[in-house]
Amino acid sequence: MMMGDELKTRHATEEDLDVFVDFAYRINRQLERSSSFCSKSEHSIRIDLLGSTEHQGLAGAWKSGMLIGIISTYMDELKHNIDCFILIDSNLCNYEETAKLLLDYVRKGIDQQFHFTFFFSKENVECSTFLKSLNAFQKPNEYGLLLIKENKSHGVKSDSIQLLPALYHQKFIELHDEIFPDVYISGKEIIADLGKNRHVFTWIEDDQIKAYSVLFLRGNLRATAEIIAVHQDFRGKGLGKKILNHLIHAAFYDFGLEAVDLIVDSDNLNALKLYLDIGFAIEFENHCYILS
Repeated sequence: MMMGDELKTRHATEEDLDVFVDFAYRINRQLERSSSFCSKSEHSIRIDLLGSTEHQGLAGAWKSGMLIGIISTYMDELKHNIDCFILIDSNLCNYEETAKLLLDYVRKGIDQQFHFTFFFSKENVECSTFLKSLNAFQKPNEYGLLLIKENKSHGVKSDSIQLLPALYHQKFIELHDEIFPDVYISGKEIIADLGKNRHVFTWIEDDQIKAYSVLFLRGNLRATAEIIAVHQDFRGKGLGKKILNHLIHAAFYDFGLEAVDLIVDSDNLNALKLYLDIGFAIEFENHCYILS
């Protein structure tokens, strides 16, 4: 696709990878242009973008031979969702014109039942303005919260909480998929990662999983409290706070980590209050848009 003699768009190949990685690393470190779906690590960016090239999910826009913008997509066929990020150097081009060119390019040939999901920092006003111009649906903002170990005690270990026993794997899968039918990771995928990057802590009584939490290790002395969940029949009894405190204690004192982070929607006021009371602080705020 061409626009005039200067602006052109095409799918990326493995030969383009170094240029794309350098561009994504540079642009995504700027909050006013960043995307939450793009890593801040060069190594992680390379892995993600290489995976995108395998299914033509990565494209770039060039102006006078210079890369000025990229778009990357990750398709979930079961959920008819495509996680998408756009990174554009608006010092070199018109943001809206380039973003539309890239988005139109990757949308061609994709079933109209699919919708595109965008997560990016609230400082990225250009992306927000662009998606609003397309009448994209804005979901509640999400907060990224952070708890640092420092020199004080955090978390409370509970003898009633244990790592998920193998006997309960299927019950866990069913419960997780019931509570979070639309979350990005399924119960089966969590089980496949047990003992590797993920550890599941459970509160089990009367042969039933009443609450659980998932600790996602990231290999840099920092981990994510990825999931905190309580069975609907046992909510309002403080189980969420207990299982989160157990996860925090395990992260700091069993795994030797220095920080735990988590994500919470801005309209989930009860959960937000709980996390702030425990000691988490707001690290960043993201926008979320859905484009059908």
